[in-house]
Amino acid sequence: MERRKADPVSDFTAVWGDPAIALRCGVLRPEIIREGSKTYAPSTGSVEADGVEWLPELQSDGSIRCTTVHREVWVEVTLPKKVAGDAGDLGALTDLADAVKKTIPFGYVD
Repeated sequence: MERRKADPVSDFTAVWGDPAIALRCGVLRPEIIREGSKTYAPSTGSVEADGVEWLPELQSDGSIRCTTVHREVWVEVTLPKKVAGDAGDLGALTDLADAVKKTIPFGYVD
């Protein structure tokens, strides 16, 4: 997909396509794995795409928000329903795996 200008413009965001696949770098730990949050679910599983682990969360609009785990910085990618489909296809994450591995070291962050 063609990269578009993010709104607001930031060195920590990227947007592709329409509807947009949006990437944000340096986000907070997802609430679903943040102890004390009302949506805390520590047994939530992650998925691996080309060597990068992601924590997928279905959103109310049908999009899927995926956040990296086991990286020194939290990176969040939102796949619109049109991209993920009704079955929750996360295949678009494979296109981002090399960039994540190259720029965000493996590690753990609080």
